[in-house]
Amino acid sequence: MAKKKVSKKVSKKNETKDDVVKIPGIEVLKANIKVRAMEGSTLLMSRLSDETMQELLGAQMGEAPKPQEDRDPKAEFEAARYLNDDGKDCIPALAFKRAMSGAAKFIKGIDYGQINGAVFVPGDLIPIKYKKLRMKPDVARIGTKRIPYMIFRPEYFGWEATIPLMYDPSVISPSEIANLISRAGFSLGVGAWRPQKKGDHGRFEVA
Repeated sequence: MAKKKVSKKVSKKNETKDDVVKIPGIEVLKANIKVRAMEGSTLLMSRLSDETMQELLGAQMGEAPKPQEDRDPKAEFEAARYLNDDGKDCIPALAFKRAMSGAAKFIKGIDYGQINGAVFVPGDLIPIKYKKLRMKPDVARIGTKRIPYMIFRPEYFGWEATIPLMYDPSVISPSEIANLISRAGFSLGVGAWRPQKKGDHGRFEVA
């Protein structure tokens, strides 16, 4: 007797498929916030000159210190300015980011750690406009013996800037950002001898 062939059908339900995991993207918004100097608060900048950076590097590499040369206050003043490729005076973008991060400690409901990961100030330097610029001589204290040392820094009067921002709206809202910048300008400031450094310079407000 001939044997009948039995065909087996495989159900498609039993076929296995690779699981597909969809990762949602992070929504990132951009904003430009204009700020200006608070009344009575000038901006002081104190960029380390390229020569000073080389001397610090040489000291760490064990090189003998160079003989002390006659100082040039005008050259030191110019070297302390932050200038972009267009020759415009600037403030480091990181200065505003640090001020905003520090300001989070003063505001209830805003977490310091979240600000670091949810708000960014892109770029390196932020150009400023100002009404007046002068060379400001001051006495600094250096070394463990606190030896007095004259320094010459740029001081800006009536300055203003536009801060570019990138932020995650799921973490912080536009109104919270405005509040954060206001607090940063009032309590911490930017530049040298700011409130964060026991001074009164570099304070700003939202324009």
